[in-house]
Amino acid sequence: MDRTRAAHRPLHRWPGALAITVVTLVGCSGAPPATAPPPPSAASQEARPPAAPAIAQAPTAAPGASAAAPEEPPRAAAHAAAQLTIDKAITIGKWPEGIAVVGDTAWVAESGNRRVARVDLKRGEVVSRVAVGRLPVQVVASPEGAIYTLAHTDRAIWAIDGQTARARALARLPDSPEDMVVADGALWVLLWSKGSSANSSVVRIDPATGGQRRSPALGRDAFALAVGHGRIWVAHGNGKVSVVDQTSLEPRDELHIGDLHRRIAAGPGAIFTDVRSGVARLDPMSGRATSEVALGETVSVLRQMGDDVIAVGESGRTWLLDPENLTIRAILSPPDAVRSPHDAWRHGETLLLTEFDDAGAGGKEDGRLLILRSSPR
Repeated sequence: MDRTRAAHRPLHRWPGALAITVVTLVGCSGAPPATAPPPPSAASQEARPPAAPAIAQAPTAAPGASAAAPEEPPRAAAHAAAQLTIDKAITIGKWPEGIAVVGDTAWVAESGNRRVARVDLKRGEVVSRVAVGRLPVQVVASPEGAIYTLAHTDRAIWAIDGQTARARALARLPDSPEDMVVADGALWVLLWSKGSSANSSVVRIDPATGGQRRSPALGRDAFALAVGHGRIWVAHGNGKVSVVDQTSLEPRDELHIGDLHRRIAAGPGAIFTDVRSGVARLDPMSGRATSEVALGETVSVLRQMGDDVIAVGESGRTWLLDPENLTIRAILSPPDAVRSPHDAWRHGETLLLTEFDDAGAGGKEDGRLLILRSSPR
């Protein structure tokens, strides 16, 4: 199968040794959704969250006056260290990508075989596989336990019943999908216009009916989206973050922070985005960067779950960050066997991490699920 999609695309503080179990997969990327508040009733056909107040803008200098230099966000430091070791390796198959977890079950997009694998985390094995569309690259789970996968080649969303593992085609998308999250009772998909990064938009999908509503154009080089605080946040590779009203889907603001964004996540109190080889924290009301931390490598996965922001670098190194100020709480170093990661999820006191190896793009059936444990260094 010709692979046409480019690769791209939390944790908890524990006392003493970081008792972390990490699941990693060899496959392509995927971006699971940011943690969202409980959605409204599924009986409603479209989620209609309350409108949020406009983002405050920085003061504009008077004509002829020199603009004040932007305030430098505070940078954080200090951390603990731990080493991850392989506890168990589970073969998944060809190109495992996105992952979502409901209870003790992990659902993994196996894009090379047009399937979603169902993994029993207690037994540490694949218990079944569900056939879906071509090139399933992401899996997301609603708070109620509904599973959805994004089939990139087919431009379609499939719904999977978490109890019976039966799948059905939910919606055909109007353009090429780039990212998907589930939040506030709806599915939100970032689209590229005609398969090109030259322009983008967001479409809201009703998970009950498949009904759709699309935003106006948002501009080029859009790579990821997050939903929170009454807004949709879209990360662009040119340093822009588009802010879209969650109810009307009308663009409201453009934030310019740094010069490169490919990851973005929404937390209860802030928005987080990568800034080249680091992470910035944005105040959702003002749109300003309140904290920033340099990590020294490209961020492959970024999200907040529990009381940590998790940033996973392209090497597999994982940072646990304080969501209030991005202080580094811990750095978890991967074993040599871990390949480039692309997705992460917390499961109790475990971290589920997906990865893929660029060298595996030829079609090897060696995609794996690695369970890793940590110990102090």
